[in-house]
Amino acid sequence: MIAQVADRFGLDANAIDPLQPFVRLGLDSIAALELLAALEDWLDASLPLTLMWDYPTINAIARHVANALHEPEGSLNADIRAWISDEIPMSSAFKWGGVHEHPISYGQRALWTLFQSAPAHTMCNLMSAVRIRAELDVPALQWAFQQLIDRHPALRTSFAISDGQPVQRVHEHMEARFSEEDASTWSDEFLRHCLSGEAYRPFDLERGPLMRLQLFTRAPDEHIFLLVVHHIIADFWSLVIFVHELEILYQAAKSGAPNPLPPLQSQFSDFVRWQTEILAQSEGEALWTYWKGQLDGPLQPLHLPIDRRRPAWHSYRGASQALRLQNTLTDKLKAVSHDAETTLFTTLLTTLYALIYHYTDQEDIIIGSPMTGRSRGAWLETIGHFVNPVILRTSLAGNPTFAELVQGVKTTVQGAIEHQDYPFSLLTERRQPQRDLGSLPFPQVMFVWKKAHRLNGADLTPLALGTESAQVIVGELPLEPIPLELVPLEQHVSQCDLTLTIGEVDGGLAGSLQYNTSLFDPATVQRMRRHYELLLEKIVDDPKQRLATILLALSDN
Repeated sequence: MIAQVADRFGLDANAIDPLQPFVRLGLDSIAALELLAALEDWLDASLPLTLMWDYPTINAIARHVANALHEPEGSLNADIRAWISDEIPMSSAFKWGGVHEHPISYGQRALWTLFQSAPAHTMCNLMSAVRIRAELDVPALQWAFQQLIDRHPALRTSFAISDGQPVQRVHEHMEARFSEEDASTWSDEFLRHCLSGEAYRPFDLERGPLMRLQLFTRAPDEHIFLLVVHHIIADFWSLVIFVHELEILYQAAKSGAPNPLPPLQSQFSDFVRWQTEILAQSEGEALWTYWKGQLDGPLQPLHLPIDRRRPAWHSYRGASQALRLQNTLTDKLKAVSHDAETTLFTTLLTTLYALIYHYTDQEDIIIGSPMTGRSRGAWLETIGHFVNPVILRTSLAGNPTFAELVQGVKTTVQGAIEHQDYPFSLLTERRQPQRDLGSLPFPQVMFVWKKAHRLNGADLTPLALGTESAQVIVGELPLEPIPLELVPLEQHVSQCDLTLTIGEVDGGLAGSLQYNTSLFDPATVQRMRRHYELLLEKIVDDPKQRLATILLALSDN
């Protein structure tokens, strides 16, 4: 256990105290998933993510698992035995003409419904453009891309209606959509225009392919690599897997080696079957009971400081403003989180609650946040649409101190993580708040913590955040390292009224405040972003201040 923790957190194993809580070592949900996967490989077992919260130290979790392995049937640790013997059910499919048909997940169903209502909309395009300052072997890159399409069924998937229900159709073969453009004579303005046009070009879900890779060559040693994929077949975690495996396959092709990747242990259709089965069992009913309790009582829309009347139909037009915090402030926020025995995620989220309270004067606030949806180690290497938003509802009544508020938010977040397997789209169907046609299903405000699981020692978080001039080196000896530099793409869409996206880059916090341009003027969002930064500065001064006192700092700004 100590060796695994040292590896995951980059710590000296001799300096780790097995009695210290994981959160004080920097554990968050991403790190917990990676540690859980390592333990599952070691034990050849299936372990629940909640293990990290129920047994929050190395000593506690090691004792619990060890006892479960050695004690007889019927012991108090029978729950662990059940996890160890648990196997992920493999999917079955109807096959015809080289195509396997599978049911779709609840998350995919929501995106399919959106596609049916607005097939030309590009809100669900996931995109990333990077500059590669190195000579490229283009045939090797194209071969590597095709190998990934062949390897991951999700990347060979299209969608259709069968017997009145949407299904995913996994093709036995699908040609990779790869193109190369000579951009050596293009102006920077024309290049930006082309990148934006390709990034926001819609996909046809019924025909596919739903991923495309384009290479714009500026010079023999300078290329722009644009990757665009529809969200219905992938999520951010999937893109990290894609980049990781693409680099391995590219290096293998350059050296003339065969495909070195081991066979996949699961595919997304296995997850869909597993999701369907747990929702039909007592576990699914327990999940629903939890979320029904969280959303008990009236759910009032947030009275955000919009600059114009909400349109009759929801618009997804959006823009964003960058946010960057100094390293010194980030260090102080980490110290506050450490003292509260919680994560930086929880501290930043709690501050967002305070900001929304300041602008709305509402004590009952709901903020959404996406979870990985990969609560089993079996899904960590699988490409697919696993991500699942959760509802985080908090009361700010009674003028609590920030320290008190953060403890309440901590409990809410841990409960949401433990119950994240209940699909958000199913929750909205069963518990829909009153709303006008111009608004979204709740929530109106989202908080997104960006942290990429590590890729051969490289952290792709700066690229995920879209940080200006972000650079990472992909690859490790004996492989040839590949330098990647972010090429910013214009932000044209916003799924919610407001979305705060934030992550750690080079020791500081960076991100953006995304907003719906049909509702907000840039000046309003700029003021909100500045107020969020001011709140963080006030919090680190004294977390024991009451909320009303902290918010006074915003009255003159």
